[in-house]
Amino acid sequence: FWPWASGSGGVVVLDQGLERDSRLLSKSIAYSRASVLFVTPTVLHGVVCMTNAKLENVQLLMVIGEAFSLSLQQTVESSFDGDVWNVYG
Repeated sequence: FWPWASGSGGVVVLDQGLERDSRLLSKSIAYSRASVLFVTPTVLHGVVCMTNAKLENVQLLMVIGEAFSLSLQQTVESSFDGDVWNVYG
């Protein structure tokens, strides 16, 4: 519900199981033109490291649910222009 709180867009909920296919997930993120992305480090690794996705429309990346390794954080920040929030807690 973040987009409503920030005053823009809508919410996109992807099909269950899509997180297992990094290529299809990357395409879905690009197609939806998502500006905020909630993702676990495991899924983020698949999207960024295995498909070289650029997350061009994403302005805020919220990493949740698992420990966010320094190496993954550095990889993401080297190719991502938006804000990265580690909300693992």
